[in-house]
Amino acid sequence: MSAAITTDSTRSGPQPRRHLSVWLPWLIFALSAAMTVGVFLHLQRQEGIDRKASIARETALISAEIRERLRNQAQFLRGVRAFVAASDDVTPAEWRTFSAQFELERNIAGIQAYGYAPIRRTTRNEPVGYPIQYFSPDTPLNRPTLGFNLASEARREEAVRHAIERNDVSLSRRIELIQDFGNNEPQAGLVMILPVYQPGKPINTPAERRAAAKGIVYAAYRMSDFMAALNYSNSGSLGLRIFDEESFNTDATEQSLTLLFDSSSAGSPIDERELEFAQRNWHLQYFDGSQSGLSNEPLFFLVTGLIVSILLGFISRLQVSARQRAEVLAADMTQELKLSEERFKLAAAGTNDGIYDRNLVAGTVWHSARLRELAGFGPDVDTANVGFFISRIHPDDRALLDAALQKHFRERAPYRIEYRFQKGNGEWAWFRSNGQAVWNEKGEPVRLVGSITDITEQKRSQEALAQYRDFLSTVLRFIPHPVFVKNRQRQYIAVNEAFCRLIDRKEDEILGRVDLGRTPMPDEITAIIREADERVFAGLGEQIDEHELPLRRGLRTVISRKALATDPDGSPILIGTLTDITELRAAERAREEAATQLRAVLDAATQVSIIATDTSGLITLFNRGAEKMLGYGADEMIDRNTPAIIHLAEEVVARGEFLSAELGRPVAGFEVFIALPMLYGSEQREWTYVRKDGSHRRVTLGVTAVRDTAGVVTGFLGIATDITDREKAQAELARQHARMQTILEHIPGGVSLIDSELNFIAANEELKRVLEFPEELFASGAPSLYEVALFNARRGDYGPGKPEELAQAVVERSRNPTKHKFERTRPNGRTIEVSGTPLPDGGFVTIYTDITERKQAEAELVRHRDHLQELVEERTADLLSAKEAAERASEAKSEFLANMSHELRTPMHSILSFASLGEEKSTTAGQEKLLHFFHRIHQSGDRLLSLLNNLLDLSKLEAGMMQVDLKPENLLVTVREAVTESENWAAERRIRLEVTSSIEAPYVRIDHLRMGQVIRNLLSNAIKFSPDGGTIEICIDEAILPGRRATDLGSLAAISLTVRDQGVGVPEEEREAIFDKFVQSSKTKSGAGGTGLGLSICREIVRAHRGTIQAYNNPQEGASLIVVLPRFLPQTH
Repeated sequence: MSAAITTDSTRSGPQPRRHLSVWLPWLIFALSAAMTVGVFLHLQRQEGIDRKASIARETALISAEIRERLRNQAQFLRGVRAFVAASDDVTPAEWRTFSAQFELERNIAGIQAYGYAPIRRTTRNEPVGYPIQYFSPDTPLNRPTLGFNLASEARREEAVRHAIERNDVSLSRRIELIQDFGNNEPQAGLVMILPVYQPGKPINTPAERRAAAKGIVYAAYRMSDFMAALNYSNSGSLGLRIFDEESFNTDATEQSLTLLFDSSSAGSPIDERELEFAQRNWHLQYFDGSQSGLSNEPLFFLVTGLIVSILLGFISRLQVSARQRAEVLAADMTQELKLSEERFKLAAAGTNDGIYDRNLVAGTVWHSARLRELAGFGPDVDTANVGFFISRIHPDDRALLDAALQKHFRERAPYRIEYRFQKGNGEWAWFRSNGQAVWNEKGEPVRLVGSITDITEQKRSQEALAQYRDFLSTVLRFIPHPVFVKNRQRQYIAVNEAFCRLIDRKEDEILGRVDLGRTPMPDEITAIIREADERVFAGLGEQIDEHELPLRRGLRTVISRKALATDPDGSPILIGTLTDITELRAAERAREEAATQLRAVLDAATQVSIIATDTSGLITLFNRGAEKMLGYGADEMIDRNTPAIIHLAEEVVARGEFLSAELGRPVAGFEVFIALPMLYGSEQREWTYVRKDGSHRRVTLGVTAVRDTAGVVTGFLGIATDITDREKAQAELARQHARMQTILEHIPGGVSLIDSELNFIAANEELKRVLEFPEELFASGAPSLYEVALFNARRGDYGPGKPEELAQAVVERSRNPTKHKFERTRPNGRTIEVSGTPLPDGGFVTIYTDITERKQAEAELVRHRDHLQELVEERTADLLSAKEAAERASEAKSEFLANMSHELRTPMHSILSFASLGEEKSTTAGQEKLLHFFHRIHQSGDRLLSLLNNLLDLSKLEAGMMQVDLKPENLLVTVREAVTESENWAAERRIRLEVTSSIEAPYVRIDHLRMGQVIRNLLSNAIKFSPDGGTIEICIDEAILPGRRATDLGSLAAISLTVRDQGVGVPEEEREAIFDKFVQSSKTKSGAGGTGLGLSICREIVRAHRGTIQAYNNPQEGASLIVVLPRFLPQTH
């Protein structure tokens, strides 16, 4: 209040009494003490009332929190069930990924474990158990639960059975958790169960639910952990016992209670509540957990009040003396005070507020009777006492009051303040004080006049409203849908976060407003909202409207639901929700448009029969094409028949027998059409449709399984095309083709017919013979022109170049055919006459005639008629050439005989000479000398034997009598053996032999002995013609070997063996000749000698291996002889 009163009020009264100074202090002390004791008793009683109200509120909150926590856990289980139901068979990896997304301690506090247990059934489909298959979290304490059968214990089995039969969450009675098995003091445990059903099966009755059960998801927890996770556990003011009814829904006299949780001390419960959830009923008993006795505040007030009473008695004794001295001065002022009181009384009579008037100079103050009434004091109490009045103001508000008064005096700002005041009956009230000071000419405040209003009820209403709004705001905050609350003036008084997000405005921008958007709403929308609000406030029940709101994100379609409610002060309020269905309506429109388009497409497809069925085979779609093809109307078929009515029974039975054998199980009836689509998604085959008039039509029918977004089959779609006319046309075409083929076979010459797409239509056997086409080219049906041209290009018919490019050039020239006729000589020397004519509808016909004999006869006649002299000259040249060849052969033969004579005489002479020496020295020469003679005889004999072997090999090769035994061999091994045999000879001349291979295992099919002979011969020549101190490289690399046989359509993978020396090399013109018999290089004839047979024998051996051997000169010096052999790739296992 404004009563910044600093002095006692002064009033005129009776004449001073002499004994006043004796009894007045004692009277003041007695009154103050009595008042203190009274207030103390009131505080004690009020504290008890507040305590009971607090307990009632706290027990309600705890009960609500327990129920909400159970609901959260049930909702969590529904999420686990949705995950399990979405998969036919949950894998361990999928379970780990799912469970990793949940932070157990934060989201589902109190749960010990959760998991999934599939149902196990007998052959009669009876459930026999629910072994736990998956659980989380994966901790050592939870691992023993793996495989535990939830049906092995009566209380768990009862909860499972109730959950499945009711299709709802079920809570077990008190159990001992598996994690506590073996514990001497097991805690009370519970398990919450939620069933999982097989998709697509009916679950309308308990029997159907039992049959459709797939398994259960569960959550297990200890009651102590469950309660510790609640906010209740942080408060020790209340104790709690929780009992479970063992016999739920029975008469009260038959009920038995089982203790689940106890945090109370001894004593009687102060409150009891019941909580029903998941088919269980819990009894909650609350106990006062606080220390009994008074709180500090009443005791403090009692002690302080008594001390103040003593001080007041002492002070009053002093004031009585001072008053007697001031009475003379007060008499002078009495008249003025009376006038002032009359004025204030007149002003106070017209208001409900208390009036005060304070003279700041004289220190006097006046209170109206209404002010004393508001303060709760009678006329006998002097409220216009600064010390007394301020002592009744709440200590926390005194500093605020003094600051406001000083600010008013100093700044002349309006004086208005609210504070708490303890009334005469001990109750606390809220006062609002308004005042206005009067200042003198010096600017000093000399007077303060104002009023005091009791605003206690207003404050209480505001506090109740604030609490209600806090509660409402808390509730709204956890509702995911947009929610709003309006008062009777249609102003928004509460909204949640979801509502703000939808409207795209902050909460403080919405509260107190009537409209929603940032811009004015269209009149029609405003009218709809206002009318719905008025209908709600008129008591016409819940109002549901759908309309579009223009928001910043654009037009949003919402469904508005509004209902009438009452706030704590009894005023009507409107509670509403908004559901944003913009995307839903868009999806519905898109779905309707798609359905319309689909319907139009289906109706437009009059040449195609489209029939859809549900999973049982009942027809659900029958388009116009089906009506036209089968003669039935859609109204005759939809929801009335299955596809069996339009199929030949014998075809269905035969197909069923085939599928039964293929799938290993009986297949019959409608399953004949859907067995393979169920496995592979679709199937297409030919069937015979039976029309309504009994006639038959052959169709190609494609059946597809239709699945929903979860992958569950919801029906089947069959699309059929009538192929009756096509089959007739194909049969007629086949007859015509046979007739044409007969004609073609009797045409002299090869004939080919090619259509406008450049594919062969027909070709007779003469064509294949003339052009030497293998049967494989036409084995898989008529080839395209490109395939035939590519075959010709690969065998060299079109000359050099890439086969693909040559074939494509032929195709491009044939795209615009013209009449043509030309001759072509094939690689085999045969001359073919090609005559082509375009066909009227595209394509062309070509006739190939072998005119080789005719051309030869014509050429012969021309030569005899016109070029007889040339023939004579050519004959003469041939004779001269033959003579030169004979002379060269004779010269080579003579040279060979001379070489052979020399080669044979030399070792023979050595043999005879050393044999003679050995005979002469046999009696006189030492053992070592004789050994030398015999060694030389042996070497000469080996050389002579080698020459004879070469002659024998050559004769066998020429006669075709040498056989090679081809086996898979590692060429590197054969090379190293030959190198090892030649190392001593090479070392004598300081020649290094280096072997390298770029292939880890160079396998080839060779005759090991003969190929070793080739390699040793090449190494021998390289060593023989290399300079001393040189290097010979033997390299093995990958290579390509052109196909040599008719069946070789391309190149072959091969391996090359290169022997590279640093010798004299080979003249370019002799690179081929050195492989002929009796021929040596001109650079080596006079050097190391030789018979001229080695390389000739090597070439014949390599050819027997289907390989090649060639000689090249190195860029720097020496020659390289390269052997290329087909590669053998061994199979690996």
